[in-house]
Amino acid sequence: SRGLGDVYKRQQLEKAKVFLKQADEMFDMKYWDIASNRYYYACFHAVQALLIQNGLSCKTHDGLIACFGLNFIKTGKISARLGSFLARMEQLRQKGDYNCIYSISEDEISTIKPRQENLLRLLKFCLPNHNYSCKAICIKESILLSLRLYPLYMPD
Repeated sequence: SRGLGDVYKRQQLEKAKVFLKQADEMFDMKYWDIASNRYYYACFHAVQALLIQNGLSCKTHDGLIACFGLNFIKTGKISARLGSFLARMEQLRQKGDYNCIYSISEDEISTIKPRQENLLRLLKFCLPNHNYSCKAICIKESILLSLRLYPLYMPD
């Protein structure tokens, strides 16, 4: 039902906010692998909310990335650069989590942080309680750059 979908979407957004806070804390403490993990999951859960809002679902990380790509990147609703960034973040998260001889560097995490902020800001405009809809707008790089002027806000 629609009400249950709204509940799931809110739960996903709440999880995204919690993980974003944790990521920033780990970044400040210079725990790059953990920060990367939390930044990825903040984006993962925000994208889940977007998919739920649009009647879509997936069960795996690869499924989420593919569904996001098919429904929002390939349609031009969201920049292809952000779609490939989500996939890259997932690869880094896996390396940082599972590869014992690989650690995410400060340089890598420093490139992830602003890009995940851009993705989360963009998703804000694709979620309800705003005057924008992914169905109604085509996001261009110039719009994305202008989003840097606004503080990061995840709707309640």
